[in-house]
Amino acid sequence: MGSKTILFLSIRIPIVVGNIAKKGIGGTAMQEVAFHPLLLVVVLAFAVPFVLEHLRIIRIPVVVGEILAGLVIGKSGLNVVTADPWLDFLATFGFTYLMFLSGLEVDLEGINLSRVNNKRPQIARLLTGALLYFVATLILSFLIALFLWQQKLIKNPWLLALIFSTTSLGIVVPVLKERGLIDTSLGQNILISAVLADFLTMFLTTVLVALATTGPTHEVLLILVLFVAFFLLYRTGLVLSRLPIMRNLAGATSEIQVRGALATMLFFISLAQELGSEIILGAFLAGVIISLLSRRGSSLRLKLDAIGYGFFIPIFFITVGSQLDLAVLVHSHTALILVPAFLVSAFLVKVIPALFFRSYSNLREKLAAGILLSSRLSLIIAVSTIGLRLGAISETTHAAVIIVAIVTSSLSPVLFSKLVDPGRPKQLKTLIIGASEAGLVLAQRLKNRHQHHVVVVDHDPVRLAKGKDMGLTLVNSDATTYQGLEKAGITEATAVVAATGDDAVNLRVAEIARRQYGIKNVIAFLNNLRNTQVAEDLGIKVVTPPLSTLIVAENILVHPETFSLLRDEPEDTTFEEVRLRNHRFFEQRLKYINLPGDVLVVSIIRGQDRIVPRGNTLLKKDDLLILMGNRDSIKEASRQLGAV
Repeated sequence: MGSKTILFLSIRIPIVVGNIAKKGIGGTAMQEVAFHPLLLVVVLAFAVPFVLEHLRIIRIPVVVGEILAGLVIGKSGLNVVTADPWLDFLATFGFTYLMFLSGLEVDLEGINLSRVNNKRPQIARLLTGALLYFVATLILSFLIALFLWQQKLIKNPWLLALIFSTTSLGIVVPVLKERGLIDTSLGQNILISAVLADFLTMFLTTVLVALATTGPTHEVLLILVLFVAFFLLYRTGLVLSRLPIMRNLAGATSEIQVRGALATMLFFISLAQELGSEIILGAFLAGVIISLLSRRGSSLRLKLDAIGYGFFIPIFFITVGSQLDLAVLVHSHTALILVPAFLVSAFLVKVIPALFFRSYSNLREKLAAGILLSSRLSLIIAVSTIGLRLGAISETTHAAVIIVAIVTSSLSPVLFSKLVDPGRPKQLKTLIIGASEAGLVLAQRLKNRHQHHVVVVDHDPVRLAKGKDMGLTLVNSDATTYQGLEKAGITEATAVVAATGDDAVNLRVAEIARRQYGIKNVIAFLNNLRNTQVAEDLGIKVVTPPLSTLIVAENILVHPETFSLLRDEPEDTTFEEVRLRNHRFFEQRLKYINLPGDVLVVSIIRGQDRIVPRGNTLLKKDDLLILMGNRDSIKEASRQLGAV
C-alpha cells in the first residue's frame, strides 16, 4: 500500500465516521445520542461488586446490589437518571438477555437421574412429585391472590398467582453446588422443582398475556409454534455443532458459536413477537437450546455470561431500581399491607407444600427445600414488569414485588445454609458391603478415628454377630440387589466400599453404586489383577490386597520414617481433605492465611494438577487442600475454609 493511499485513508475514514454519527448509516438525519446516562449506569455497575465484596454481615446477590444502586440514582433517590430512549432499549435487551440466560441455567446434565436408580418408575415418581409441588404452590398462590383481590388490594389475581409461583434457578443452582448438594437426593429434588417452576411459570405467563391481549382465539395456539421451532432448531444445531468448520471458526475474530447463540436468541424473540406472544418464552427456549448444545463451563457459556452480566443485565437491573418509586410504598396505605403480606406469602406458598412431600426425608430438609425454592429474582421481576406494562398490576404492587425479590434472594440462601449445615461438621456416610475381616476393621477405624457414619451390610448371621460385638451399625440385607442397597441407605451414602471377598460380587456392587446411584467415591477390593482395568474403566477405585501388601513392604523399606508417620498417626493428629468454598480465601497467597493451631497445608490438588504449597501459592476456588494437624484445629480449619 503506497504512502498516498495511506494518507487518503487517514483523512477519509474519520470523515466517513463523522458523517455516520451525524446523519446515520443510511444518510438520514440522526438524533444526537447522549452517553452521559449510560456512562453513569455502567460506572455504577462496575462499582457495585466492589461494594458488596466488603459487606460481611450478609452476602447480597450482585443483581440486588444493582437494584439498590438504581434506587440511589433514580426516582427514589437523587433522580439524576431521566428517560432516555437508548438506555431504555439497552435495558429492554438486557431483560430479554436475562431470560435467555435463565434458559441457559436449565442444566439437564445437572439433573442426575442415576441417583433415582435409573428406573423409569423412579424417574416418573421424581418428576411427578416436582409437578405436584408446583401445582400445590400455584393453587395456594391463587387462593392468597384471590383473597387480596377480594379486598381490592390488587388488580389481577391470576398474574399475582404466577408471580408467587416463581423461583430463581440463578440462585438455587449455585447454592446447591456451593453446599456440595447438587448430586444428593435433596439437591436433585430441589433442582427439578426449580426447573419446572421456571419453565411452567414462563409458559403460563405467556398464555395468560395472550388471553388478556387477544382473548381465547386460535392465536393462543400459535404459541405451540415456538415449541415446534425449538425442536427443529435443536436438531439443526446438533448437526451444525458436529461440522469441523464450526470448531475452526470458534475462536479469534469469527466467534461463530457466540454469533450462532445470539442469532438463535434473536430468532426466537422475533418469532415470539410475530406470533403475538411474550418474548420471555422465546428468549428462554433459545437459552435451553444453547444449554443442550453446550457443556456447562464451556468457553461459549462463559462468553455469553460475560456479555450479559458484564453489560446488558446490569443496565436492566439498575434501570429497574431507578424507575422504582419508593414514595408510592411510603405514602400508600395499600403498600403498608401489601409488602408484609407479599413477603409472608412468598415463603408460605413454597414451604407449606414442601412439608407434605415424602421426597424429603425429614422436617429440616422439607423446611430447607421450601425456603431455598422461595428465592425469587429474575423471573419475578420479569413477570411483574410485563404486568405493569399491560396495566394488570399497579405501581404499588410492582414496587412490593421488587421488595420481595430483594428480600427473598438475599435471605433464602442464608436460611437454607443454616438448616442444612447448622454449625457442625457434616458426618460422612459410608456403606461397607461385606462384613469380612477387612471390612469390619475398616469400619471400626472410620468410625472411631474419623467420625464417619458407617453402615456394614451383610446377610451372614455369624459375620453380623461379630460386627455387633464391635459396636458397629449393621444392616441384614442382600447388597447385590437394588432393594437391598436402598434398605441400607445407599441414596444418602457419600462413599461405598465393596469388601465381600468375592471379586464378582464386589464388581457388581461397585458398578451399581457408581453407575446407577452416581456415587463418586466407590472402592472395590479385588484379588484378581485382571479385574482392576474393568473396574477403573467404570470409575471405581481398586484395592488389591496382595499388591497392597507388597506396596506396604516396599514403603517400609524405602521410606521408613514417612511410612511410620502415616501408620503410627497420633490420636490427636490427623489428615483431612477440604474443598475451598470460602470466597474470602479465593486468590489469596497461602502465607497470608492464618490457619488455626498447628494446621499445615501439605498438598493442593487443582483439577488434575498436584501442587506443592509454598508461601506465594495462590489459592483458588474449589482447590482440594490436604491438611495435617491436631483434630480440633483441623475441624476449625475445615469449617473456615469450607464455609460458604
